[in-house]
Amino acid sequence: MALKTAVYLSNVTNLSDARYGAGMGVKYLGFPMDGDNAVDPDTYNEIINWVSGPLRVLEFRHSSPEQIMAIAEKNQADYLCVTSLDKAKALCDNRYSVIWDNINDEELPEIALEAAIIHNIPVSEKTGIPYPVLLARDISPENVDNVLGHPHLSGITLYGSDEIRPGYKDYDQIADILEALETD
Repeated sequence: MALKTAVYLSNVTNLSDARYGAGMGVKYLGFPMDGDNAVDPDTYNEIINWVSGPLRVLEFRHSSPEQIMAIAEKNQADYLCVTSLDKAKALCDNRYSVIWDNINDEELPEIALEAAIIHNIPVSEKTGIPYPVLLARDISPENVDNVLGHPHLSGITLYGSDEIRPGYKDYDQIADILEALETD
């Protein structure tokens, strides 16, 4: 399945979300590795062994760069995602591929990021931003085409959720958006 744009499925905490995202053709699967919703490393490794296709992202909100690097060394991932620009810079300086989740709507920096996630449009009017910018807010099946028409956006971010019980989930919100993004 092909989608019109890059989709980052963040906050993946279960195999159901991972398999659904992979099957729908999302580009990135993000797994929270710290905080209340953290996936333990054993569960993460079990999940990634069941899916193929999407790039794997380890997501961090609270850990120090040293803690992040220690976890990254023990778990196979394509990218690290952090919410602090200082942590993003430190990880980039250590040659990690970093996605910055810009939760504070700061100016997009000119550092070697793999991508940035923003939560409000408009994006900075700077031209030549050297990495993809993904929107993570106010996305619906009705407005997704308009969102994608913004000249500085390269894709969107959606969020996984808890299972009702193992193997049982409600995908209506995500499914409607992903179906609106399917190419013919």
